[in-house]
Amino acid sequence: MIGSDHRPILATIDNKISKARRQFRLDKRWLKQEGFAEAIRKGWLDTRMNGESKVVDRIRKCRHEISQWRHKNKPYGKEKIADLQKALEDIQNDDSRTQEELDEITQKLKEAYRDEEQYWKQKSRNLWLKDGNLNTKFYHATTKQRRAINRLVGLHDKRDTWVT
Repeated sequence: MIGSDHRPILATIDNKISKARRQFRLDKRWLKQEGFAEAIRKGWLDTRMNGESKVVDRIRKCRHEISQWRHKNKPYGKEKIADLQKALEDIQNDDSRTQEELDEITQKLKEAYRDEEQYWKQKSRNLWLKDGNLNTKFYHATTKQRRAINRLVGLHDKRDTWVT
């Protein structure tokens, strides 16, 4: 019998492309937004589930409710920052506007910048944990630094005396 290095391939051609479910990641910016806690409560206390539902099912339902809430309530992003910057510029150029309007837009812009910074800080940490090489000199240095920052060497007691 003569052998061959070719192997048959079984291919299925399907018109429907199935979407892979993306991994759910919590965005810290959501925590202080209106309606977020209610979405979690709604998912956890879903009346369609029986009273003996599993924790995993409740978490899955919470994730679904958060996803629905997220699509309705977008956190600050580049577009909102650009819109707020334009609104601030318009108010500064218009002499008929009040100081309260200027303060309100300025406060919203500060919140938008803070949210954007928090997002990128969280995102960089996720990328570092996912893509970082765990055996580099840089990784070990940052790990040592994080341990030093998070280390407790003492506490103040009730009389405000430092105790190690």
